[in-house]
This record gives sequence, C-alpha cells and structure tokens, in this order.
Amino acid sequence: MTTIEQFHAELTQEVRSTAENEESPQSLAQAFTEYAANLLLEAGEANDPRIAVLSKPGLICSGMDWDEERSRLTVFGTLFRSTDGISSLTKADLQPLLTGMSGFTSHSSMNLDQYVDESSDLHDVVSEIKTLWPAVECIRLMVLSNLRLRTEIPAFGDIRDRPVSVEVWDLERIHKIDSSGEAQEPVYINFPDYGIDGIQALGPFGDPDDYESYLAVIPGDVLARIYGLYGPRLLELNVRSFLQTRGKINQGIQSTIAEEPDRFLAYNNGLSLTAAGVEKSSDGERTLVTNLHDVQIVNGGQTTASLYHALSKSKRDLSEVQVQLKLTVVADEVRHELARSISQFSNAQNPVRMADFTANDKFHVAMEQISRSKWAPGKDGSHQMTRWFFERARGQYADAVARERTPAAQRSFKSEHPISQKILKTDVAKYEHMWLQKPHVVSLGAEKNFREFLQSRTENGDRTLPDEAYFERLVAKAILWKETERIVTKLALGGYRSVTVAYTLAFLSRGSKQRLDLNKIWQEQQLPGRLSDVIRDLAPQVHEVILQSAGTRNVTEWAKKKECWDAVCAIPWLAPDDILTKSSTPYLGPNNMADTPEAAAAKSDEETEALKRVIMASSHTWKAISSWAKETSNLQSFQRSIAYSLGNLLEKGRAPSVKQALQGVKILDEVERLGFDLQADHSRT
Repeated sequence: MTTIEQFHAELTQEVRSTAENEESPQSLAQAFTEYAANLLLEAGEANDPRIAVLSKPGLICSGMDWDEERSRLTVFGTLFRSTDGISSLTKADLQPLLTGMSGFTSHSSMNLDQYVDESSDLHDVVSEIKTLWPAVECIRLMVLSNLRLRTEIPAFGDIRDRPVSVEVWDLERIHKIDSSGEAQEPVYINFPDYGIDGIQALGPFGDPDDYESYLAVIPGDVLARIYGLYGPRLLELNVRSFLQTRGKINQGIQSTIAEEPDRFLAYNNGLSLTAAGVEKSSDGERTLVTNLHDVQIVNGGQTTASLYHALSKSKRDLSEVQVQLKLTVVADEVRHELARSISQFSNAQNPVRMADFTANDKFHVAMEQISRSKWAPGKDGSHQMTRWFFERARGQYADAVARERTPAAQRSFKSEHPISQKILKTDVAKYEHMWLQKPHVVSLGAEKNFREFLQSRTENGDRTLPDEAYFERLVAKAILWKETERIVTKLALGGYRSVTVAYTLAFLSRGSKQRLDLNKIWQEQQLPGRLSDVIRDLAPQVHEVILQSAGTRNVTEWAKKKECWDAVCAIPWLAPDDILTKSSTPYLGPNNMADTPEAAAAKSDEETEALKRVIMASSHTWKAISSWAKETSNLQSFQRSIAYSLGNLLEKGRAPSVKQALQGVKILDEVERLGFDLQADHSRT
C-alpha cells in the first residue's frame, strides 16, 4: 500500500493533469470531484452523481446525487488545494463550506434555477433538486477534500424541515479506500445499537482455520434499519450490480409482510452473509452474536431491500417478521477466495449471475495482461513508446508506482505509463457503447453503463476475450473520446460536455458505418487532423439538436432516453470519404472465444471471405433485407430470420458464426438477384 504522502502526491498530480486537459477555470475542483465521484460509485456511496461546480458567497456546490430508495438527497462540496504537502482541514475551512452547501440546497429547492444559465450543467443540477424536493426525506451534505481532517464534524440543523447529516471524505478516508484494493469501506454492525442484545445463533460449525458458520434468526425491523443506514454498501458488489439492474422490490415479499408477517420465516429463504469477524456473548444456555465486522450480504439482497421498502415507504409494522440467516466468518488469508465462492454458489440458481462470476472476470484479467506487455507507438514520429495502463482493480496504478523504489524509477515508470493513459473498467464500457451507437446508455452514468455492458455480454452469451487487435482498437476509441473532450471543451458550447461527446462520437460511428480508421489512430496515437476538423464541425450540430429536442425537459435526463438518440439520428449527415479506412478487410472481433470449439478451429479462405462480406453489409442492411423480404414474400422464413439475426449481431458489435456467414452469403446473392439494392444507404430506412 502506498503511504499517505505518496498517495497525496499522486492524487495531486493526477488532478493537475486532468485539469490541464480540461482547460477550464474551475477544472481543479471539477477534476477532483469527478475522481471522488468515481470512488463513491464503486463504494456504493452514490448512485448517479451529477457534477457541477459553483462557488459563491453563501452558495457552494460541486454536484448532487439522488438515492430514490432512501429518499435521500446528497449535495457535494469540494475543497481541493494544489499543494506539495498535506494541508489540514480545520473548523475554519469546514464551517463556511457547509454553510454555503446548505444555502445552495435551500435556494435550489425554491427558485435558484431562475438565476442560472439554462445551457449549463449547473442548471440541470439545480432544476433536479427543485423537482425532487417534494420527495426528499433527508439530506446528506458530503464534503470532498484532499486535506486531512483535523477537527470534529459539526452537527447541522434541518434544511427546510428536512433532517441533515454531514459526511467528510478527507484525504485519509479516500486514501484508505483507494489504496486498500477494496471496493468500499467495511460495514460494522453492533446489534445493541438497534435495541437488541444480539442475535441468537447455533454454531460455530466448520474448520476455524478456514471458516466458521452460524445459523441464526434476525428481527425484520433490525435488518431493515441496518439497510437504511448502510444501503447498497451491505451488498456484495456483484449482487449489488444484479439487484440494481433487475429491480429491488419483490411484490410477493411485500404481500407476505402485509398479510402474513408471522409466516415470513416459513416462506422466505433468508440471507447468506460473510464477515471478517464476530463478537459473541453467552449466558450458559445460548450464544448471542453481538457484533459483526466487515459484513456483506452475498445472497438475499432483494429480501433486505424489500424489508426496508416495507418499513420506510409502506410504513409496515415489522415486529412479527423474522428472517433466517446463515453467517460465514472467513479467515483473512482465504477470505476473498472463499467469500467469492460462497457468493457464486449462493446465487447459482440464476444463470446470469454465474456468468458474471466467470466470463467477465476473465475479460478484465485478459485486458490487464495485454496492457502490461503491449507497447504503443511513439507520437509524432517519436521513438519514445509508452503503455496504456488498464486498471482492473482500484489503486493498481498507484501501487505500481509505489513499487518502484527510487524517485528516478518512479519518474521512469510514469514516463512509460502516463497517468493520462490509464483506462478504467468503466471506461471500457463507455467506449464500447459509444462505438455501438448507444449514447443514451453511456449517459446513464459510469456505474449503470458498466452494469449494462456486463449484462449484455452475459445475456448475449458473449465469451470473447480481448486479444492485441481488440486492445489496439479500444485504445484508439479512448484517444477518440479524450481528443473529442478537448475539442468540445474549446468550442465552449455551454454545458453538457459529456453528453455532447457521447452523442457526437456515436453519431460519427453511425455515419461512418464504423469505418473510421482506428488502426491509423492507434499507430499515430492521436487523431488525424481531418478527423478533428469533422468532429469540430459536427459537435455543435449534435449539441443543438440535443437541447432543442429536450424542450423544457431536464437535458441530462433527456439524454438517457432512446428518443434523444432518435432525434440526433435525424440530422442529415454523411461521413466524408477522407476520414474512412481504406482497408477492405473488416475487423472480425477478438480471436479468443472462450470455450467455443468452432471459434478455435482454423477457417478456410471461403469461410473468411464469407465473414468479411457479411460484416461489410452492415447491421442496417441486414435488417432492411429482413423487412423487405417479409413485405415482398421473398426468401424462405428461416432466411428472413437469419437476416434479422445477423443485423442484431452486427448492431451489438459481435461477429457471426461461420455457419451464419455462409448462409448470409447465399442470402446476399439471392436478394441482389431479386433486385434488392445492396449499395443503398439503409441506415435511413
């Protein structure tokens, strides 16, 4: 683990580097807030943070977050100082910051939106708070800072009759999470805090050098109140992702709570928990578990969330509800491995979850392995090659720097692995969904977009693993994204930069039929000048359509909808030929198809040519063929079905099988013979 001094230096440098790229007068605060927001997302402390910086007397904000489940509004306030040494966060710093955050929250709930530029990100944040205000039951003021807290956190009064809590994420707290390799802060439960001495348990069972298991029953209202305090942090990360994708509230559970609460124990399967440790007491006749250390729910998240919903939203009496519980206390040296297996087998009844525990991890491990060995060409003809660092787990980059023992070695490492060339797991999902023309999904935010990426891989049975060609294309997409961010920033379009970037690049992918020369971008490690000019011309058009189509709606929320993408797709535009690849060989996807014998087999020249021809036809053409054949009663029904399936596969960026490609060639020959125009632009039909 890096020391806090090393971490502070790395963090300051990372924020400075980001700020230099942003070219914005408030970019230091914004860059740090965006960094902290990503940390909060992974830690389960935020759902969909909105970043917008305001710093005026009595009005301070750097963003907001809304927890619909707990009806909790979070307002962020950032204090970042770009100093070489670690500074202290004192009462003199904290009090005016909290006062300004309170003032911002109060005025936003009333009429601050009338005094903020409507085209700015800040207007979206203010409008969102005003719209949500009737549903807000509690407020959290969260201070984000690279200073070290040296004072007590003050209590804070209500804001317009809503209770307020204050949290400070200072340098030490951020360092502990970032450098630990853990996704979130540990959860500690002291049962006497919830009005009970403990939970009666049978056990322990198992090998104490490996694990101990207990069987117990926990009161439903205690479980609900624990979830109310910790929320999704209680849930093991993979379980949390699944739960948030699929929806939390089970109506069957709600009916049991309302109509037969005394039978809940008989009807419900209960929970599986893991913990790093327990504290117990005994009166000779029974054993009570009084404390749980670093606890996570690995199965039963829906039950827990549904109990909280019944208590907080439906105002149900949970006094008769009891929930069975299996608790596994895992020794430190085997904790991660065993906890992972418990989570896997506890969720084995759901096939999608099993895929999440296998294929997706292999994908990221393969990405990490390639990134550690693959050199990128030097920029502008330079002989100085670099690497793009894929960070599979948080803190890997900082740890890699710290492992270099001398300042000179650390400088050398950072020269070979520039901080600007770090790629996160959430970045992969962002770049891929942009290229697949799903900007409305990208606009959901990093966490939700990442979940959609994982879910689509598992649901589509995508077992491909990255190879070097895939990695090079991904890096090219990263360069495309980062350079477009700089272009849009310089254009000063007036807010919504991330939305404009996502939609502009998705539209560029669509208009070029995914034929931008990604290989050239990789080789040059920058955008060709002509492509930059095209983006510079296209971005204002896309930005204007997004704003116009939103009308009076919240622009950030509008950008999350497919209808917004449909509006942008109506822009009459064709990609100029001089930005398209000259290669006639399409990219067929990674060669590494995990556990797929057919994919591992060598392809004949005929099969390879069939794959090329089918992919070059584009998803729009295949869907047009399917519709045309149905309308004109041409082709056999199975051929129409194959045409539609090929369209779906290509739309998702996946290569067809050899069998599909060979059938596809026959279809192309047949429809061309029947008069279907394969050369027409079917993206507009």
